Amino acid sequence: MPKCNVNLNSVLLSDKCYNEFNIENNIISSYSEIETFTNQILSSESFNDLDKYIYKEYAPYSFMYSFKYQIFNTANTIGSSNYFDVDNYIDIFCDCEAQLPCENYFNEYNDLFSKFSTNLDLINDENNFNRYWNFLRDPIIELWKTFARGLRVNFKNDYYGYKVNSWNRKYKSSIDEF
Repeated sequence: MPKCNVNLNSVLLSDKCYNEFNIENNIISSYSEIETFTNQILSSESFNDLDKYIYKEYAPYSFMYSFKYQIFNTANTIGSSNYFDVDNYIDIFCDCEAQLPCENYFNEYNDLFSKFSTNLDLINDENNFNRYWNFLRDPIIELWKTFARGLRVNFKNDYYGYKVNSWNRKYKSSIDEF
């Protein structure tokens, strides 16, 4: 993987607002270890996989990692002419289904996911998905977005409490429309 060769100091100094704040508060010269630490992170090989690490270690539900990086990303990148292992893909769906959230709030989503997974398997038995991949991409992406809408309702900062009713309606509407 290519390394990210970014010098934090040069990036921050080119930002006029940050530069003015830095001059007033003497941040870079006072906290040079911040620059050193940040530059080490940005230049490391693992920086490109940082988002995967965060999902794997800190996502509130374990199924999110498999869904995001094995199902959703595949749905976003594979072309209709590309071959991929459909049976393995369906197995990943089954693994994700076994890890769905247990909270009552997600019951409707879990039912939706289970039905989708079951139908995916049934349709694949009758047809080869490799020829019909384009028809699956959008529903899979929408399945992920629907979960993310519900997640936003349950894992929010109290500051956004005034938006919860609206977010909840969008989540419920996404399930109904699916």
